[in-house]
Amino acid sequence: MKKEIKKMKVYSDYDDGFFVKFERPARPEKLAGNYKIPKKIEAENPVCVDLGAAEGYFTLAHHELFNKVYCFEACYPNFVTLSQNIAKNNLDNKVAIFNFCVGRYEPDGKKIVDLKFNKNDRPYGNSFKKTAPGSNSVHRVHKIDFHDVFQLIDEKRIHLLKCDIEGSELDFLSDKDLSSIDILAIEMHKWVIGENKINRLTEQILKQNFSLVKSNSPKEPTFVNNNPSCKIIW
Repeated sequence: MKKEIKKMKVYSDYDDGFFVKFERPARPEKLAGNYKIPKKIEAENPVCVDLGAAEGYFTLAHHELFNKVYCFEACYPNFVTLSQNIAKNNLDNKVAIFNFCVGRYEPDGKKIVDLKFNKNDRPYGNSFKKTAPGSNSVHRVHKIDFHDVFQLIDEKRIHLLKCDIEGSELDFLSDKDLSSIDILAIEMHKWVIGENKINRLTEQILKQNFSLVKSNSPKEPTFVNNNPSCKIIW
């Protein structure tokens, strides 16, 4: 995987006053996360949904496993760089990108939220959670929920759902039917929502016939459906 990531073209030179200019990040493979990802997914049309795609490092590292990847990134400065990275790596034909944040269901009048982010980070760390630390900038963004994601991508099955959604993982996944997902790779933001909510989410996932895969990182667990729709090779 590291060899593939070193070859990817990374755009990081956008600056108009709202954005902060950075050079190419050091060790971009670290920004792809430390999730346990299979070597191969044998399915007719393997699909990945990358929630909290940031500048696209996870997708750039793992896109070859899938026929289609759907990236969702809430922070607009990250989204701009994400679009550049997808284009520069000639992935427009297989990667679709959306500038939305994800969380629990909200009625129509509450779907526009303030997204706080730290413009001194790279990628820009961001959250609409009041407990998220280190924010110094804000913009507004449309929030969607679990069912909205399925409607937008128009897919019946997600073979791998990656979630790095800055403390919204419980709100987004809690009490949802996860049977249409084969693999869940989640960054658990204990420092944002607390250990009790992380434990609650883990219990809910395991009760839906998922097993915890031996993890590369305790804060980035991977769960696999015990009745997957595809052959998964680790």
